[in-house]
Amino acid sequence: MFALRRSIFVTGFTCFVVWLLNPTLFAEVRSNGEVATSQSVRTVADGTLHDCQIVSLDRTLAVGDRGLILLSVNGGKNWTVQHHRSDTSLYDVHFENEFDGCIVGGSIEPFTHRSRGTILTSNDGGNTWQNVESQLPRLLGIRSLSKRHLIAWGDWSVLYQSALFESFDNGKSWSAIAIPCGPLRSNTRTQPCRCY
Repeated sequence: MFALRRSIFVTGFTCFVVWLLNPTLFAEVRSNGEVATSQSVRTVADGTLHDCQIVSLDRTLAVGDRGLILLSVNGGKNWTVQHHRSDTSLYDVHFENEFDGCIVGGSIEPFTHRSRGTILTSNDGGNTWQNVESQLPRLLGIRSLSKRHLIAWGDWSVLYQSALFESFDNGKSWSAIAIPCGPLRSNTRTQPCRCY
């Protein structure tokens, strides 16, 4: 059965993720690593896409379940799998400029229910990704406050007594920001975080 269940459309500087039948991406991964996104797509690589960012006019990245990172260098016409098949979901991607990017995500361990974070950084526009070792919990979002100053939020960490973290080196190291509440699921740039 051939079906395209989710499509990514890139128009100008806006990236649209369109849900057609359900929130799962079905795409054919060819032997050269490209992902076909036409109507005749076979089910090979699948995962829910959680975020995408347009880095430049031609370069767009999308992240999702099972470590899925898709990269397009031609405005969304073709997609290449950059990283795939891990136990963690990737929830948000942020690029400071055309080269320096950071992806956050994580997972919940099945038996201990411990939250484990995943942080990946790139300094070559998303062609390669390096894992940042940390004890952070699963992170669900990331934003830039200023140049090289990032904040990320997610599950509550008993170790750090926080769910909000910041980096001053574009994601290579992180420290906790004290907050008096539990896990953070969303954040806006225009209003301060309020915990009730």
